Amino acid sequence: MDKNDIKSLFAYFSALRPKWQPEKNAALAWQITLEPYSYADVMRGATACLRRNSYIPDPAEIVAEIGGEAAAPAPAIERDLTAKELAALDAFHALQERRCAAGLPPALSMAHTFGFTAMELAERYDAAGLSVGPA
Repeated sequence: MDKNDIKSLFAYFSALRPKWQPEKNAALAWQITLEPYSYADVMRGATACLRRNSYIPDPAEIVAEIGGEAAAPAPAIERDLTAKELAALDAFHALQERRCAAGLPPALSMAHTFGFTAMELAERYDAAGLSVGPA
């Protein structure tokens, strides 16, 4: 999975759930997590998750779904992150830590795990000053 594949995956999610927006800087985290897998395997896993649940799956759920089905994962691309990518990841992780410190789930994709709808959690993020714009 590369950057364009992640954009396509996010477009797929947005088409199915028009109110869904990826969090700012989340695309890079998704790309790093899903990088060893092919686009076809990730789409198959995401679609299987979406058929069972009414929420957008997080990368771990997709990996779990395709773990046993995937042919040999595409080889990981060995590269160093750029300074911009590192800064984006640092900002994303810092936001997640602030959310946890406020007693909220670290990511919008975890709303269901904590008994919230995505809209309810987004409103709580807004009220706490912990929301971000789309990626």
